[in-house]
Amino acid sequence: MRDAGCIGVTSAWALCGDWVVLAAWPVDQVAGNWQRQPLLQGRLRLCTRSLFFEPDDEVPYTFIKLGGGGGAGGGGASGVGGGGAATAVEVARWAFGPCYSPLQPLMGQAAALLDINRRPREERNAALEDLARQRLDSVSFDLSRLVDFGERLVWCGPVTALSPLVREQGRLAITPQRVYFQPLHNIAGGQAEGTALDEAAGPWLRRVTAAWQRGALSNFDYLLYLNFAAGRSFNDLAQWPVFPWVLSNYVSASLDLHDPANFRDLTKPVGALNPARLEEFRRRFRDMPHDSFEGAVPPFLYGTHYSTPGYVMYWLVRAAPSHMLRLQNGRFDAPDRLFASVQEAWEGVLHSTTDVKELIPEFYMGGSGDFLVNAKRLPLGLRQSGSPRDFLARNRAALESPVVSRQLHAWIDLIFGYKQRGPAADMEFG
Repeated sequence: MRDAGCIGVTSAWALCGDWVVLAAWPVDQVAGNWQRQPLLQGRLRLCTRSLFFEPDDEVPYTFIKLGGGGGAGGGGASGVGGGGAATAVEVARWAFGPCYSPLQPLMGQAAALLDINRRPREERNAALEDLARQRLDSVSFDLSRLVDFGERLVWCGPVTALSPLVREQGRLAITPQRVYFQPLHNIAGGQAEGTALDEAAGPWLRRVTAAWQRGALSNFDYLLYLNFAAGRSFNDLAQWPVFPWVLSNYVSASLDLHDPANFRDLTKPVGALNPARLEEFRRRFRDMPHDSFEGAVPPFLYGTHYSTPGYVMYWLVRAAPSHMLRLQNGRFDAPDRLFASVQEAWEGVLHSTTDVKELIPEFYMGGSGDFLVNAKRLPLGLRQSGSPRDFLARNRAALESPVVSRQLHAWIDLIFGYKQRGPAADMEFG
């Protein structure tokens, strides 16, 4: 895995600094340097409990654990990473030299962290948290990042930015025109940019809704707007945009988009599409204890949600395998539980009492459909067939069809509107 964002996702591995360095790679002790070059340039990322070296060339990143018996400059246990994992190897001696900055800041931070990591666990954790707070408090927002120097800061403070499986600390600055995020450490690369402010409520959303009602906006674009207005984002697996299943026929060789029998009933949530299963949910609900003491779990109709990080990665395992590996502790799920067939997935949400998931926007985006094919040749098995492009084109056409357009407002009420909870939700078993 070459994604720099794989580093520093938890407080235990928080990033403390990074430098462009020239590294002396101990080629006889550490594998991965396939050209056996004695010197490699790359980025050295100093974390609270380790060093990560990511070469510029196509060489796996390497970690060196702080403490662990290694002396300053000597390193502790090291390993090389590939595909999101790292393998322990014998103790090796590394040498790093900053290319564009003085050596003293790197040595000072590394020595301080090495000293902290040699302390007892309780004292070490407290010291690391205090060090991280000091580092964040010492950074101020760089006003040169403003797009328009006439902008004035309304608020500025420390925040944590979320992207899939990565938490990055930094400072958030808000002006009347834009929101800026200045990362404490440049994990993802590139420069921070200001994002124009959009109001999810009020005139903005009303104008978008009016455009959709006039037919000036596609169903796909309107659903995407609603997801963003509801706080969903492609940066957070827990709040990934949610789209509906619209078809119910995944077996016919031809598909008539004017026949309502080929479509799912959008007036009902997924969990209520199968009457027999819904009755089972109702029976379970009636049998649950209705306790009122503090901490009691209230009765529920469905035991799961229509969108979770696990469901998102179920769909995207082929497009983002590194995320799945991290969710599954370095392993893919059992082959029988991996996404292998749209038809089988549809049957699951119709009949399983533990599966009420909806779809994600990628099912309607067109393009190559990389999440439907095993282009990376991952060890997932060979079960899928058919053209991803053709499937996505048909699925998008179904989403924009008159049959869906006549019912889509009902599904929107279930997911984003007044039928999410309360008496209206109880009536719809949502």
